[in-house]
Amino acid sequence: MKKIIFLLLTFAVGFYKNVQALDSSRVSFRSTAYMICDDQNNAYPTYFIQYGFRDAFFLNVAKEYNTNWDDYHLISFEESPFPEEIQYLTPSNIYFSDSDYRRWAHRLLWEKLYPEMTFKYCIKNLESELNYQKYKEKIYDIYDGPEFIKKTVYQNPGELYEYTDEYLSFFEIDASEELQAFIENNSLKVVGDKGAHQLILKRREPTPAYTNNLYTDGTNYLLHYPSTRAKEYILNVVVGQKNLKLAISDERLKKLSDVCIKVNEEQYCSNEEGLINYQTFEESINIEMEGNLDYEDLAKEITINNQETIQITLKDRIIANEDQEVKIDETPLEKEEPIIDEPIIEKNEIVVVNPDDVEEEKQVIIEVKDTLVGSVVIIFLLGLGFALLKKI
Repeated sequence: MKKIIFLLLTFAVGFYKNVQALDSSRVSFRSTAYMICDDQNNAYPTYFIQYGFRDAFFLNVAKEYNTNWDDYHLISFEESPFPEEIQYLTPSNIYFSDSDYRRWAHRLLWEKLYPEMTFKYCIKNLESELNYQKYKEKIYDIYDGPEFIKKTVYQNPGELYEYTDEYLSFFEIDASEELQAFIENNSLKVVGDKGAHQLILKRREPTPAYTNNLYTDGTNYLLHYPSTRAKEYILNVVVGQKNLKLAISDERLKKLSDVCIKVNEEQYCSNEEGLINYQTFEESINIEMEGNLDYEDLAKEITINNQETIQITLKDRIIANEDQEVKIDETPLEKEEPIIDEPIIEKNEIVVVNPDDVEEEKQVIIEVKDTLVGSVVIIFLLGLGFALLKKI
């Protein structure tokens, strides 16, 4: 029984190893004349390698490589020091017919994996360098996806819109939800009903039966590039939505920041520019504000039409009170008897004493100061005067 189990395990391990091993009989290779140098002028060999008529590239930078292909076996990217992202840079369906694309691809992979290093072709050739830079730009433009996917696009219901990209022919539509969409040459055409939708593009796979595989002998790493790795590129399409700016100001047209109002029963507050950015699929919006200590309550429905900015003017409560009419009581007053005031002796006033019995020439003029002592003196003098008159 133990022998049977041992044989089964040996068979299973051998079968797994054979499945995971690189089949050297399907490998063809040759060294190329174009070596890659670093900024220290160290030269590294490059190979033209095909496995099953599909290209393969060494990912590690080395001055010598093991070309005994029976030593290589399949591993996952998780087991390697390399990111899966490099599979998206595959050039096989872009420059497959160009005889130079293999050495371009080799350098591109190294520049991606070793950004701290500077690479160049050891044989200096201006034309060759310019061609490489054009290739690199094109590969990354395709890798990044069409420019129009980088922002949300807005459409009117039922209208056909067209979006173009130089490399759109390398993509296909993977999903379009309720949109009607198709690619024609380098143009994506889209039409749809009201709502927010997503349209998903991905790189075309000319040979979907193949997969990208990574092989290693424990030191060297060989990436087999038979197909394009599928990557999603999402285009957000909004049909029938209006993007509004609600400009909040007072009656003096002063922009009001941090003022909160309800738009379709949801609370929004204005920014430092007095604006509220609002999006809607509806033809009108309801504006409400109540309980603000500075401004009067507001409730109104606004039809949007083709407006992009809607002015909302708040009425100041203080201004409203100042504008109210002041009522004057015009009831006639009752007629009152005139009041005759007694003469008031001002301070420092001259008092004239002129008794009837005194000769006209003998008038006595006394200056009196408005003090307590002055009052006593006046009384004393008056008494003395009356006494003298009696004796005469």
